[in-house]
Amino acid sequence: MDLRTILDLAHERDASDIHLVTGNPPMIRIHTVMTPIGDEVIDDETGWALLREMAPEGAMKRFNEIQDTDFSYSVEEIGRYRVNAHLQKGRVGIAMRTIKSSVPALESLNLPPVITQLTRLPRGLILVTGDTGSGKSTTLAAMIDALNARDEKHIITLEDPVEYTFESRRCLVEQRELGQDMPSFASALKHALRQDPDIILVGEMRDLETTALAMTAAETGHIVLSTLHTVNASQTVERIIDMYPANQQNQIRAMLAGTLQAVISQVLFKRQDGKGMTPACEILLCTPAVRNLIREARTFEIPNVIETNKAIGMQSLDASIAELYFNGMISREDAAVSNEGKPVTGTLNAASAQTASEVLRAKGLKVQSVRATDAGNSNSIFGRLKQLNSGKPTVKHVLDFTTQLAVMVRAGISLRVALEGIAEQTAHARFKAVLLALKADVESGKQFSEALTRHPQLFGPLYVNMVRASEMSGSFGSMLDRIAAYLQQQIETRKMVVGAMIYPGVIAFMAVGVTIFLLTFVLPAFGGVFEGKEEALPWSTKFLMGLSEWMVGNWPIVAGGAAAGLVGLVLVLKTEPGKVVLDKFKLGFPVVKGMFRALYISRSLQTMGELINAGVPMLDTIAITGDISGSRAYRSMWRDVHENIRQGRKIAGTLAGWPLLPHAVVQMIGAGEESGKLGEVLDEVSDYYARQLKDAIK
Repeated sequence: MDLRTILDLAHERDASDIHLVTGNPPMIRIHTVMTPIGDEVIDDETGWALLREMAPEGAMKRFNEIQDTDFSYSVEEIGRYRVNAHLQKGRVGIAMRTIKSSVPALESLNLPPVITQLTRLPRGLILVTGDTGSGKSTTLAAMIDALNARDEKHIITLEDPVEYTFESRRCLVEQRELGQDMPSFASALKHALRQDPDIILVGEMRDLETTALAMTAAETGHIVLSTLHTVNASQTVERIIDMYPANQQNQIRAMLAGTLQAVISQVLFKRQDGKGMTPACEILLCTPAVRNLIREARTFEIPNVIETNKAIGMQSLDASIAELYFNGMISREDAAVSNEGKPVTGTLNAASAQTASEVLRAKGLKVQSVRATDAGNSNSIFGRLKQLNSGKPTVKHVLDFTTQLAVMVRAGISLRVALEGIAEQTAHARFKAVLLALKADVESGKQFSEALTRHPQLFGPLYVNMVRASEMSGSFGSMLDRIAAYLQQQIETRKMVVGAMIYPGVIAFMAVGVTIFLLTFVLPAFGGVFEGKEEALPWSTKFLMGLSEWMVGNWPIVAGGAAAGLVGLVLVLKTEPGKVVLDKFKLGFPVVKGMFRALYISRSLQTMGELINAGVPMLDTIAITGDISGSRAYRSMWRDVHENIRQGRKIAGTLAGWPLLPHAVVQMIGAGEESGKLGEVLDEVSDYYARQLKDAIK
């Protein structure tokens, strides 16, 4: 069987690969399955003849020297092939990868739309990764073709060998082949920087020198496209860092964090309809959070970022595989193998457990267990009763949850799994329902901060904004620790204040009770003793005796009036004027003003410091500080600061016009603004007033 006949048969059957191995019949790969072509075995003479027919002179010379060579081979009316020739058991082996004659459009490859957007980036490094045969070259070719059709750029490709060929359209396209047009990737890349390129495609970042030059090119304002043999985004980052000696890795992390724009990790699957292959993709986009994680060597947190940023185009490989399966594009067997046989869990809306099992079995899944979720049980009478009886979740529940989540995130556990694990351990029915709702929102692609906003009674503006800031900066684990510490201190402060108010409250209650007891029970007993001697009694005794007699005779009016007065006081204190009066009382009554002043200053400055250190924008920081301060007077002060900052004024200048902060505190805030260390200054001042608060309570 001659070479042309083999290639014709492979072309007719749409084979992706052709293997010509001496001692075996020709074999082709069709949709991942190896199939022989006839029974005729390739002998030694035929093997060498096939190699000489295809290999150019330079490739044949390399083969004779190192017994391995790569080159491209074209056949008119059929197409091009990427060829590797090698020896095995001293006999010739040839592997040929089919290269389509025309470059497929990006839209036809079933790739996520965000990949089209990546072709519009002005600079940076874009990596397409995956195992051999995962479609990396096709994806890169489609991206180059999209650029060639749309932009006026200079594109240089460095390949081993040249696979897809491009005709210059709107772009000037130059394609260089290893061995024929260049001695090495590193050498060609070094010289390419002097050839006025806009876009450089590097076939593979296979060594340290090539990788370093690719990042330098990306850093100097070029788009660099390349590939790596890695299976996911986190592994891709670590592979690049591990190429360098240990003493250079911190510097390279910073360089990679600044240049990397995206990682596309691909796996190809056979379509169920028999119409070729379809890719599953993990997409990592380099947001500020991702860049920070790369710089700080916390790549184990990258999957959490991917999981919670579906809205901007990121997606995990597992999510992509699941989507392909549920859309009917790939088989259950392929999806299961790609997930390494791990059991799949999830939620399904169904009338009963039996109905849910039938739906899953119809999809070819082996059902191990089905149970009603708490979210479903909450719709039943018993579920609602259970939630009502459990009471409202408290700040202590939020603190415990935050502490556990921080530990699990730092341990590298994904956010979704962490939420599920904490929910399973939570005994409080209402809070468990909240955690399951958070998990469902995260699974749907919402950011964690966005999911938290649906539960404002538990997760206030400070909590949400600090989480949002951590999502932007990549400091999620450490930020959860800061939030937990803040909540712990607020709980302890609240306990101290409440404890301090209990004693005077009890004393006041006993004083009123004893007075009423004396007037209604003791003084009436002395009425007979003083009868007829009223003229000799002092006016104060007469007043008390008259008051006692009136209270005894009109006790229903007295009791009703007292109750009405108490209710009226409570209602008045709920109004805005009443709350203003109460605030003035707290800040003006000598016994308690020192305690409340220290409380409001400590709480305000601690909140403001935490938010500034978290990277929350200043206007949002001031607004949240005012809302959390706990006092109408201090809230008005911070709103005034907010308005003045919007007009471009400084914080200290506005605070100087308010008597609520000591002059020394205003001066320190001003010094913090000037030095750029406002967050640190606020932390120190809030700590000082926290100690003042403890002293005032004592």
